[in-house]
Amino acid sequence: MKFTIPRDKWLRGEGFEVSSLLRASDGKMCCLGHFGLACGLNPERLENVGTPSNIAVDVPEVDIWEQIRKAWTGAGSFLFKEEGNELSDFCNDLMRFNDRIDLSGEDREARIIGIFAQNGIEVEFVD
Repeated sequence: MKFTIPRDKWLRGEGFEVSSLLRASDGKMCCLGHFGLACGLNPERLENVGTPSNIAVDVPEVDIWEQIRKAWTGAGSFLFKEEGNELSDFCNDLMRFNDRIDLSGEDREARIIGIFAQNGIEVEFVD
């Protein structure tokens, strides 16, 4: 799988507290928001959501993790640990590197590209 992140729509380097898969106020998305769209998720499910585990699902609480995992199936399955209801280290690293305020643009992109590549996904950043 390959997907593109337009830099002008990329929400990054502002800190975890203000990050979102899709920030409704300006339409910017973190790297996982762009990836979510590439996985086929509707933008409404990503709006003002902080992590992939918090996407909107319309199911009883008991089924919520099953539905969240289904939403990210295929290419996005690496975002979750195989056992339990937790985000994977890959996912946590992507969020951390995307949101850190102390990384240069080149370093941030290289780290994100590397994590996705480890999971068979190619990401390209474009102006």
